[in-house]
Amino acid sequence: MGALDFIWESLLSWIQTTVLSCVDLVTKQLVYAFSPNLITFDKYFPGATTLWNIVYTCSAVLIIALYFWKLFSNQLSPFSRTYESPITLTVKMVLAYVVMINIGGVINAFMGLADTVYWKILDNATITNGTVFSNLCDSVKKSFLDNDSSGMNIVEALVAFILTIPIAWNYFKLVLEMAERYVVIGVMYYTMPLACVPIVSKDTDAITRSWIRMFFSELLILVLNLWFMVIFQSAIIDNPMEKSVTVNGYTCGGILWCFIALAFLKTAQSIDSHIAALGLTTAQLGQGVANTLLATGAGLRRGARAAQHAFGLNPATVFAGNASNGTTRTQRKAAQGLSKQADSVKSVSDPTHVKNMGREQSYKFMKDRPNFSLNGEAARAYAEKFLPENMKEQLSKGEFMGGTAQNGNFELEYKDQNGKLSKMSYSETQPDGISQKVSFGETSGFLKNTGSPYQMNDINDGSSYKEFAQAHLNGTDNFLDNSGFVSSEELKGSTISPADDGSDSLILRDADGYEIARISPFNDQHADNLSDNTVIGEGSDGLYRADFNTTPKMPLPDGYEYAGDVCFDANNNPVPENEIATTEGTHFQESYKTPDGNYISAREMDALMHDQYIFNDDYAGNISYASNGSESGFVDANGKSLDLSKAGWSQTEDPDIYQNAYTGCTATGEQIAANMASPQYAAQSYGGIDNEGNPVYFDNASKIAVSNEAMENAPKYGEASSIHGLYNSETGSFDANGIGKNVEDLLDKDYSFSGSVGANVSKAYMPELKNEAIESASLDKDTLTVQRKVDLNGNEGIKTDHYWSNIADGSTNKVFQKVNSAGSSTWYKVPDRQGDTSYRETPYAATSSESSGTRRSDNGRSNPNEHSVFNGNLINDRHNGKSQSEPYNSSDNAYAGGNNRFTPNRNKKKGLRNNKYKPRE
Repeated sequence: MGALDFIWESLLSWIQTTVLSCVDLVTKQLVYAFSPNLITFDKYFPGATTLWNIVYTCSAVLIIALYFWKLFSNQLSPFSRTYESPITLTVKMVLAYVVMINIGGVINAFMGLADTVYWKILDNATITNGTVFSNLCDSVKKSFLDNDSSGMNIVEALVAFILTIPIAWNYFKLVLEMAERYVVIGVMYYTMPLACVPIVSKDTDAITRSWIRMFFSELLILVLNLWFMVIFQSAIIDNPMEKSVTVNGYTCGGILWCFIALAFLKTAQSIDSHIAALGLTTAQLGQGVANTLLATGAGLRRGARAAQHAFGLNPATVFAGNASNGTTRTQRKAAQGLSKQADSVKSVSDPTHVKNMGREQSYKFMKDRPNFSLNGEAARAYAEKFLPENMKEQLSKGEFMGGTAQNGNFELEYKDQNGKLSKMSYSETQPDGISQKVSFGETSGFLKNTGSPYQMNDINDGSSYKEFAQAHLNGTDNFLDNSGFVSSEELKGSTISPADDGSDSLILRDADGYEIARISPFNDQHADNLSDNTVIGEGSDGLYRADFNTTPKMPLPDGYEYAGDVCFDANNNPVPENEIATTEGTHFQESYKTPDGNYISAREMDALMHDQYIFNDDYAGNISYASNGSESGFVDANGKSLDLSKAGWSQTEDPDIYQNAYTGCTATGEQIAANMASPQYAAQSYGGIDNEGNPVYFDNASKIAVSNEAMENAPKYGEASSIHGLYNSETGSFDANGIGKNVEDLLDKDYSFSGSVGANVSKAYMPELKNEAIESASLDKDTLTVQRKVDLNGNEGIKTDHYWSNIADGSTNKVFQKVNSAGSSTWYKVPDRQGDTSYRETPYAATSSESSGTRRSDNGRSNPNEHSVFNGNLINDRHNGKSQSEPYNSSDNAYAGGNNRFTPNRNKKKGLRNNKYKPRE
């Protein structure tokens, strides 16, 4: 075995000497530089010293700012959880300044102590740095050469050699971890004045305590890392691999030492987690510098792979071992395993193989086996390859109930965060409801989700709108802020709270408690009753709708103020902040503070407001007059008598004539009922007729008569009470982004609507369909197909209408009619023949006269809104409503649904907003 011994000895010596000498060099350069006195940090980062005064000044300013903010917020909510008296806040502010002024001296004293211990450990090291792994190399060599030559020592030496490399690597990682720890201490030292700011408030003082624990923990870990290093060095110098240990009659040599040494270094690297388990705070160092070096090597590998692609080579064959078709060996192996299961069973629930397959690979696998299905967790693993991150997060936060995947499609059932049974699905054909078209490589289909994107329990009463917008609406620059229905000033101090009707809707209130809008997920369950005051748009986790309040804002009664979120006990008594934790049966309720210091609920305030003020919603569509002599009077829709004294009306000597106390004018009972059943204005009520025969109105809040001149600009009933709008340069006015603009934004993002949901959206988007009986509709950015009920000679039938945003998408040799939408887009359809009582299922072909370019209606009149199209020459730009051949004239459009304007009518008994449309008189 002599020749073999020589070969092994030479190989081991060369590899070990090369690798371990590099580690020795790094150790020599680094260990002595990590002294806690931060000399090295100051030398390499001089800017930290230069910017010290700026950090110090900012900390002083932040202390003052936090102090005044707490004073302000505490006065607004004296019963909130975070209330602190002004005296307490002042004492804490002074304490924060004292600590900030003296913290440097205290920290320096402890760092000096740590520095002393650090150098004491180095001074007592048993070896000189730079020879650590030279001794380790010699030790391995002696262990190999000195054992007997029975044949086993070669295997033993080989194992010992293999273990020597990870020992050196982990020692190297320990040194690099010390470097990271050293930088963390330097950063914390030069930003320590900021740690004094949170002392001012009990909401934030825990931050200061955590900072102190973390700083001292980092000093301790840095010293312990050095301690581990010195202990390890001393173990190497003793040449333990040459010594054997006998345990219960068994002799263990160098291999045992390698395992123990490796475990020792691993323990040294994880000492921060052990200290954290004891209750101290430690910094998270991410993946470490060592892993960064490995990542650099991986980056070089990826670069080489890109170069291989650039020269037409397949990198999979170079790096992944003969991979093919863009799949890795693991993916191909998983496909083989799943294929074996598919050959023997019709469905699989185990997700193991599915998880290891690629997206395109798994899709093709399922398409090639249309009779094979995935169930349960296997279906979920398949679906998560297609779901966007926000939908995967929503699924993970809910409770997965099951699912299936077959022929490339999938459908998952889950309970969303609010416990509602919901579905996520993907299909190649457009499903009913709201979906979004998506593409994956050569595959395209429709994604659909019916779950709620937010959890009601996370939105406590009184949560700020800003917090909600950041979490769910892509920040404050969102579709609701930019709708034009609400100003940024009104949103200051606004809150979000769950609706009290048990739904998953939210109420947006201003700082005075006025309901600005109701927000809900825009899904199949929330697609009804869309109105001109509805805004829909895309948030960070799905679609949302906001229905703006059409009831004018009324001033709170004298002495009342909005209190927001107030904690009550089981007997509805307010609970002070410091007693909440010890009080049983507590709950939070949106409340108003009364003049005597008590609290009433939002429902009680609403009833109080309706007693004090006049609300047109109370009478709209809900009042009529019954003339019966002395028994004449007003009744509601249910025949119940109505007292209009609150509105100022009282009978005169003529029982059918009434006089208004606020305007002094008179009117008949029929006139009063007609005007109040169909109110004209949002914040004013009908007050009779003056001497000149003109209608007179009075303000619902002040009960003061309003002049006719002032009424010219008064907001109309049914419009959102605060429409600020966005400036329109074409009209020179401010317009709100109505539902037409919102729908077009979603269409441009590849959302589509079908079925009954499509019918609702289409009626809101197309004015000519608003009063039609739509059975179902399918709407995307290119086409709209509507199925509406029609009367066919006394029998009910279904007529299909087709609309195109681009005429070329229709067909040639047809006459098209221009149709205006509620947004900025212009659509086209084939009109019905005038005078033709039959309804066609498909558009009709143009006549010979139309083929020559003449545009006419069926009775021979030229219609400027009908256009013959041949070979797709007349192409419409959907976004500007003009053809490439000539502009359209909309003033003579005989088919555009008339000029009636419609206003919504709230019906509180039906939930969020049940808007019915009536022609304005």
